[in-house]
Amino acid sequence: MKCADCQKYLPLYLDNECEPREKESIKAHLETCEACRNIRNRLQKEAEAISEAIGMERLPDSFTRSILEQLEPYPVVQQPQTEAVQEVASAPLRKRRNVFWKRALVAACAVVILSITAGALISPAFAAYISSFISRIGGEFGLKRAAEQGFNTPVNQSVTDQGITLEIKDIVADQTRLVVSYVLKDESGNVLPNLVIRYYEENRIYLTDGAGNMISHKPHGLSQGAGYADLLFMLKKPPNDLIVHFEMVNLKPAALKQGNWKLDVPVNLEKSIQATKFIPVEGEAASFHGIDLDFEGVTYGPSATRFVVATRRTAEEKEHIEKLTDPGGALEGTSVGDYRLHYRIEDEAGAVITSQTNPGGNRHIYFSPGYSYPLEEGGDGAWRWYGAFVPSVAEEKLWFVLEAIEKTEQADLLIPFRPADLASNPVTKQDDKFSSIFTIKRMEKGTDPTTNESVWLISLTGKMLESDYPRWKLYDEVGKTYEVRTDYSTSVVSGSIDSEINELEQTLIVTGLSTLPDQLTLSLQTAQKRYTDINWKVAIPPNTP
Repeated sequence: MKCADCQKYLPLYLDNECEPREKESIKAHLETCEACRNIRNRLQKEAEAISEAIGMERLPDSFTRSILEQLEPYPVVQQPQTEAVQEVASAPLRKRRNVFWKRALVAACAVVILSITAGALISPAFAAYISSFISRIGGEFGLKRAAEQGFNTPVNQSVTDQGITLEIKDIVADQTRLVVSYVLKDESGNVLPNLVIRYYEENRIYLTDGAGNMISHKPHGLSQGAGYADLLFMLKKPPNDLIVHFEMVNLKPAALKQGNWKLDVPVNLEKSIQATKFIPVEGEAASFHGIDLDFEGVTYGPSATRFVVATRRTAEEKEHIEKLTDPGGALEGTSVGDYRLHYRIEDEAGAVITSQTNPGGNRHIYFSPGYSYPLEEGGDGAWRWYGAFVPSVAEEKLWFVLEAIEKTEQADLLIPFRPADLASNPVTKQDDKFSSIFTIKRMEKGTDPTTNESVWLISLTGKMLESDYPRWKLYDEVGKTYEVRTDYSTSVVSGSIDSEINELEQTLIVTGLSTLPDQLTLSLQTAQKRYTDINWKVAIPPNTP
C-alpha cells in the first residue's frame, strides 16, 4: 500500500470502518512506515481533543439567544497574528458578561484551530460533526469515504408543516449516483422512528439540471438506518449542476398528516466529475442463448465503482419474438422475450465481492433492470446495464462473472381440472423446464372488485422463478377461450434474498363464463427460464494513475 492511500483512509481505519482485508493492508503498512504512524498518532490525539471539547450535555434551544443577550460591543484589537488564527479571529471581538460562556467559546475555538493547524491532511474526525454520512452509525463505506474526501454537499435545509419537519442533511453526488440524506422530525425536534416517505402518487421527488430539464422522474431507491434515511438517484452522464426537488403533500406512514413540504436543493458536481475516470474495455464480447453481450468498461467515481454491459437480442431471437408478439400472434401483449442478467464480482482468490443473486455485505449498491437504459441503436431488446459497488481501500484485482441469463419464454404448461372436484381434490402440476409448480385449489362464484359483477374466481398457489404474476388462458372442453385476469387485491408474490424461488398466491377473475363446464384447462402463457451454462469472465481494469 502507498503512503498516500494509507494516509487518506487512516480515519476509517481508526473508526473500525474498514473491511478486514483492507484493515490488514493498512496495519501492515503502519508497521514499516514511521511517517504514517506519526500521522496516525496525531489523528488519534485530535479525535481525543475533539471528544473532550464536545463531551458536554446538549445545549438548550435557547443557547444562542442567551449568548446574544449577554454580549456588548468591544473594540477590535489590532496585533500580529498567524494566518491560521487570523481567519478565526477576523470577526469583531465582543466582551462577555458571563465567564462560563467565555470558557465554552475558548474550548470550541481550540477545536477549530486544532483542525485548521493540523496541516494539509484535514481529519474527518471534526468533519464527522458536519457530514451526516460520516457521523452516522453504520452506513455504507463508499458514502463515508466520498464525504471524507470533500465530495459531499452539506445542505441542512428544512421545511415544516403540520408539526412535521423534513430536513435535508447532506448530499453525496458523482457520475455514478446522487444520494440525499434526510430525516423527519416531530414538533420537539426528535427524529421520527419511521423515515420512509413515498415518492409516487401525490408526492414528487425528482431531479433536474440547472435549466429545469428532467434528469430523473423519481429516486431509484430508499434505505433507512439508525436515525437517518437515504434517497438514491442513479446517474448516467450528469451535468455539473443538478437540482433535487421535493414536492410532498403526504408523509405517510411516518407523519400520517396531509401538508405541504417543498424544497429545491441545488448540487454542483464539477469537483466529483473531475475526480471520476472511465476506463473502456475492448474486445470483451460474447453471445449466449439469443443474447449478444459486450462489457463496455468501468467508471471509478469518488463513492462507487460502476461497470456497464451492453446487451441486445441476436437477429434470430428478435425475429422469433416478433412472430410471437405481433398482432394476432400467440403471445400478443405478453412479456415474452424479456430477459435479465445475473452476475457476480469476484477477486483473484475467487471470493465473491458482490452478486446480483445475493448482494449481501456492504459493497453492493445497485444492479437490476431498473438501472438499465435502452441503447441508442438496436431497437427493442437492446439495453445497457449499470452495476455499482463500493470500491476497496486497498488495490485489488477483480473480475465480472456472468452467472446466468434469465429469459421469459413461451410456456407449454397445461393444467386440466374438474371444477366440482377441486374442493376435495386440488390439482397440482409441476413444470421441470421452468422450475415451477402450481396448485389449483378451488373455483367458486364471487364478485369482480372493479365492476361488482358476478364472476367465477379461481384460487391457486405456486412456486416459481418469476417475481411477477403469471399470465393464464382458460379453455373449456370444446376449445372456447375465456378471459382471465389477476385480482391484485387478493393476490401476492413473495420471496426472500436467500431463495431464488418465489411463493405465489393468485386469484384469477374469469369473465364470459355463465355455466360451469365439467372440465376446464388452465394454460400458462409465459414462464421464466434461467440459463446457467455460461462461461463469461471479464477482468475489470484497475484504477491506476
